[in-house]
Amino acid sequence: IDLDSYIVIYGEIKRLKPGSHKIQISKTGYLQKNGRFYIIPGKRTSIDGSLFHTIPFLSIRVDGREKDWEGISPLIVDSVGDNNNAPGGTDIREVFAATDGIYLYTKINLADGFPSTKPLYYAIGMQSLDNSFSRLLFTQYNDHGHWSTGVDKWTNKSTGQHKQIGKGFIRSRGEIIEARYKLKDIGIELDQPFLINAWDDSSGPSYDNTSQSKVVWSYHSEIFTVTGTIRGKKVSERTFSPYITYHDKRTSIKLYDSNGEEIGIEFQVDKVSEGSHQIREKEYDFSLFSSIIDKALGHRRNSNLVSGKLNIFKNDDEWVTGYYDLTSNIGDKVSGFFSVKKK
Repeated sequence: IDLDSYIVIYGEIKRLKPGSHKIQISKTGYLQKNGRFYIIPGKRTSIDGSLFHTIPFLSIRVDGREKDWEGISPLIVDSVGDNNNAPGGTDIREVFAATDGIYLYTKINLADGFPSTKPLYYAIGMQSLDNSFSRLLFTQYNDHGHWSTGVDKWTNKSTGQHKQIGKGFIRSRGEIIEARYKLKDIGIELDQPFLINAWDDSSGPSYDNTSQSKVVWSYHSEIFTVTGTIRGKKVSERTFSPYITYHDKRTSIKLYDSNGEEIGIEFQVDKVSEGSHQIREKEYDFSLFSSIIDKALGHRRNSNLVSGKLNIFKNDDEWVTGYYDLTSNIGDKVSGFFSVKKK
């Protein structure tokens, strides 16, 4: 199994008997894989450990800065110095992506700084596994030093011709090129796997062309984010390993910030259907809790009633994923994403 890092196999290996066995392969930032392997006496057993990168649920402020991308793994990591001694700003180092269900956010990190020549063109190619679908996220740095980007559709891929079908928004700062595109313009859907790669040029042969990476936008990837104000204190936190607890048919999802403060939400997960909801106080037993609130009040308060928006993307036997934008009955305002595996 090649997971590009270390490998841990759980199980009593010595007790394995000849025949077929189930295996589960997982890695943070990738879609979990279930499969089988076979034990044949006297023969070597191999396991296909290739995994799909997952695009996390996250809103990104497109400003050309790194901050919003902290903790997110790149979809593509490219070799440094493989741009054939081309002008500065052409050596692609990493490619990232995230989505909030409305926009796809992308970030290209360059190894050799801001573009040193004009014009330059950057592209992120997206293609379905069966070649029935393809899109191009095409960015231009023109002769006047202006940036523009959009979603393009190939009109003749063999000759490199394409046309724009949707506009994007872009900001660049230093070695970072950051952009956003409407998901409806791109056409990718939840749990639709595809291949992605990136390249750049100046209307000629590519300076740098990365290898393809297998990617999927999936809710099968744990995350919990909280942004807003709690007792007048600004919070902006995220974790890819949320704490999950269960009590009296309610599910609690929480994290701890850098100061050790507890922040979480709680509700009756199994009673909420997929789709958009305008929730009222006490509905689904939805509540906000935090040690910040407890300290401000001077005593332990189990929870605070909330009202607002709740959008459930997926709620099946194994996972629940959604977005919330809530106000508590004591004036706290929070919003964020959650995607967690059920008990």
